[in-house]
Amino acid sequence: MSCRRWRDKANTAMKPDNGDTKMPEISMAGLRPFPPRVSGFTATFWQALGEGRLITTRCGQCSRWSFPPRNLCRQCWNRDVDWVALRTTGTLYSFTRVHVVPGAFRTDAPYAIGIVDLADKVRLMCRLVGDVQVGDLDQPIEMVVLRYNDGPLFGARVLPSGLGIQNARAGDDSDCGGAECDATAERPESGTLSGARPGVAETMRKAQKL
Repeated sequence: MSCRRWRDKANTAMKPDNGDTKMPEISMAGLRPFPPRVSGFTATFWQALGEGRLITTRCGQCSRWSFPPRNLCRQCWNRDVDWVALRTTGTLYSFTRVHVVPGAFRTDAPYAIGIVDLADKVRLMCRLVGDVQVGDLDQPIEMVVLRYNDGPLFGARVLPSGLGIQNARAGDDSDCGGAECDATAERPESGTLSGARPGVAETMRKAQKL
């Protein structure tokens, strides 16, 4: 499918019914430490993120969601995929605190990388902002735009206790089209778009007794 056709589909197939809401922005100093490579296909994602919206792709045949966005459904191998808006609330599944980092991330260390489950049953990995503790596992989060001087990345932050719980759980019964969403696998394929690089980390998993 040509880049022009993808742009046309992006303009006509966006699904606002999933809560196409703008995310809060957090100003970040300097340039993105690991800027993404933008292709003709992923340009739609980055343009939306720059506008404060989080979007991904969903198969037009089997309704399987994909994150990161893909131009081919991994469930049925169909190329008829639509761009859809994601709800930007969810819960924190797990996180890692990074202490030893590549040079580009030196000024940020230590920092946290989290795995979050969004309300639309999409699991993704991203940078966590703010103070994150073990007690925050399973707590509600909201996605945010990290606004660097040269462009956006996406991240998440834990909501104060009691806030956002209803929205975070609102997608518990959302439809994945009868198929398990890509990001709900035991080892989710995530983080490609976030600019996150774990390095040597102190791993926090809710399955462990910490």
